[in-house]
Amino acid sequence: KRRSQVWKLSAPSFSRCKQCGELKLAHRVCGNCGYYNDKVVIAKEA
Repeated sequence: KRRSQVWKLSAPSFSRCKQCGELKLAHRVCGNCGYYNDKVVIAKEA
């Protein structure tokens, strides 16, 4: 009996960053601008 249907991986959910508009993983800091939930978490230099 094959159990290949049990071991499916789910696709990651992406959302747009409110500050820069880049795609980012949901509930993660934006790698482009460093914002999360309208707050600067990682200070990026321009």
